[in-house]
Amino acid sequence: MLAHQVPGGMISNLVGQLREQGAEARLPEVLAENARVRADLGFPPLVTPSSQIVGTQAVLNVLTGKRYGNVTKETRNLAKGAYGATAKPIEKDILDQVLGGEEPITHRPADDLAPELTEATEQIGELAEDIDDVLSYVMFPQPAREFLQWRKEGGGPERELVAAIVGAMVIGEKKAQAAPIAMQPVVANGETQAWRNYGRMRQMR
Repeated sequence: MLAHQVPGGMISNLVGQLREQGAEARLPEVLAENARVRADLGFPPLVTPSSQIVGTQAVLNVLTGKRYGNVTKETRNLAKGAYGATAKPIEKDILDQVLGGEEPITHRPADDLAPELTEATEQIGELAEDIDDVLSYVMFPQPAREFLQWRKEGGGPERELVAAIVGAMVIGEKKAQAAPIAMQPVVANGETQAWRNYGRMRQMR
């Protein structure tokens, strides 16, 4: 990881991309290019998604034979600043290759997003009881709506759980109705030993 700037989980990703192109043998070239691309792009962190952006761009650079001749949308956004500022400023010649003359942004990327809270509040309506419910709906629209609807209806057990409980009860009743196993009395010295029968029954349980 130190030499090639590739997290462990990315190795299989890179191999998979190369295998699709029948170029698995070029993995050493991609690993070396990965370190160069990360340095070019200002040393983004080795976590998802930036590590995958760097790795995919390294594969393209190697397979096309021209560095940044084919640039992914994600690489362009990273260089543009759409994911925030990088640890190190990107050199102008790299920016020119990646952005094609487009200027990087210098403001907070989230400022370009349209406000969503008011619209989301209207969409979820009375199902939301507080701001946390609205935020849950913004992040996970369908699951949040289903949960909030379930809660509004009383929040009882889900149908699948009820079916499982009923099924277990039916099986238990059938077992209880089954004929008990006849126990042979334990005889010692010609006398029946009831306590020994009881002990055997407990062991069988």
